[in-house]
Amino acid sequence: MTTKLTPLVLDVDPGHDDFMLLISSLFSQYHNILGISTVGGNQSLEKVTINALNTLNIFTNENVFNKDDNTDIKMVDFSQIPVVPGAEHSLLHDNILCPEIHGESGLETTDKEFVWPPLRNKAIEGIHSVNYFAEKITKYALENDEKVHIIATGRLTNIALLLTMYPHITKYIAQITIMGGSYKEGGNTGRSAEFNIQIDPEGAHVVFSYGASRDEITILQTEQSTPSTTTLKKVPIVLIPLDVTHTVLVTPDVLNRINAICLDVDNKTSVFGKLLNDLLMFFANTYRDYFGFRAGPPLHDPVTFFYLSCVQHNKSNNTMITKDPKIAPIDPCNSELIPLPPHFTTLHAYVEVDTSNSICRGTTVVDAHGLCKRTENIIIATSVDVEAFWNHFLHNIERANRQCILNKKSQ
Repeated sequence: MTTKLTPLVLDVDPGHDDFMLLISSLFSQYHNILGISTVGGNQSLEKVTINALNTLNIFTNENVFNKDDNTDIKMVDFSQIPVVPGAEHSLLHDNILCPEIHGESGLETTDKEFVWPPLRNKAIEGIHSVNYFAEKITKYALENDEKVHIIATGRLTNIALLLTMYPHITKYIAQITIMGGSYKEGGNTGRSAEFNIQIDPEGAHVVFSYGASRDEITILQTEQSTPSTTTLKKVPIVLIPLDVTHTVLVTPDVLNRINAICLDVDNKTSVFGKLLNDLLMFFANTYRDYFGFRAGPPLHDPVTFFYLSCVQHNKSNNTMITKDPKIAPIDPCNSELIPLPPHFTTLHAYVEVDTSNSICRGTTVVDAHGLCKRTENIIIATSVDVEAFWNHFLHNIERANRQCILNKKSQ
């Protein structure tokens, strides 16, 4: 039986947590990654694009990955996944980067001698990612009569440009899931602003203006969410804020669990496992020094993918979240959009971005009680089942360990 794969485009700025998001999504058994769009943020556009390419490269060899461990139905060669650079700068202001957290390359490790293998794939040249994915998403949706999901974990410049330059694209997008903003948590790099929103508040403001209300989502569900039937110009938008991601900490226990599943043929920690540890330790050190996180750094971006997986699985009767990360935790064969997934609590509210030049610039202002009488536009996650997240994430990490070419070179 062929597993139905959910189409997904990733807009990222790798970044340690973006790196973990890419791995988790690549090794999901149930998602078809149509491509990776990059945006300047954690580091320059050039550097984060190289980081995305390096991520694909360590899993690309002649023995392509089988999306289904039990059959030969779907073979995926990661070298065929397009990586396309997008916006270097925000819509209106100078570029702001984050080397104090992610280092000079954007993906620094505590192992100063580590060298990424030579790249065997290149980024798509001569076209902006917005133009490229406008065509790619449209073509896929029309040929398959199926909408495409987008996950965005950097600043929202590319997504803002996509929605405004190609207004027809909304009928081909199932949902946009965003890591960014905050509800009650306050900010990280800003007094009350989260980094991704802070570095392009105008872009975020544009994207949020396309967010579907509760009634509009009901209409989209009634239309069965297919491109051939959709008439609305709005898109369901989900925000995974700091309130949620700050609870998903890479603790020593989590590192031990990674070591336990990332083993080589001699049953010792694999080269891939060591790379994960070294990356996460660098991330832990900078988060401790800069933000005072002592229990471990928050792994922001993969939570977006967990949310998407939970949304798609909400109507299934075969949920398998267990304490064993080797057991497939989610089988999201039902791609119907459901805004209330298991393992999360959510709030559908009107959210506005402060685009002023005040101390609150980039703040996501959540009207949780409807006081401003504006129609809700954002589904904002307010909590996550942390153990369920780690089971899902570690399941995909274990699959990645079996494919990583770094391990094969050490044998």
